[in-house]
Amino acid sequence: MPGISDTITVTSVLGRFLEHSRIYAFEIEGEEREVYIGSADLMPRNLDNRVELVVPLVEEAARGEVFDVLDRSLADEEGAWRLSEDGSWTPVMPDGAGRSVQRELLAGRSRGVGRTPPGAAARPAPLRQPRAGAPHAW
Repeated sequence: MPGISDTITVTSVLGRFLEHSRIYAFEIEGEEREVYIGSADLMPRNLDNRVELVVPLVEEAARGEVFDVLDRSLADEEGAWRLSEDGSWTPVMPDGAGRSVQRELLAGRSRGVGRTPPGAAARPAPLRQPRAGAPHAW
């Protein structure tokens, strides 16, 4: 929409993993970036018949981790597609070779990034415990 969405870029990153980050970031020059995380894509099929949640991130360490994932995702070349004005999707790097956010994040996990260091306090137990035989882990 001319004059409204001229500075909006929509990027989709496809890869081997079905689940992906749902990060909504907003930035106005001269102001602090706002960032929200959510439970689903904000599409009618997800919003019309169930409850979805989007929450702001205010804790600095969490914001830093989420902005790292977002920055890597927006720099992805291998699996990234951009939405054009006519509604079509175009690959960022058509030959499929280049930087991959999924490969980078997997490499970080294999080096222990994001894990509790030895001697550090473990994460607290979840508030709700799963029922015996429940199909989900909390």
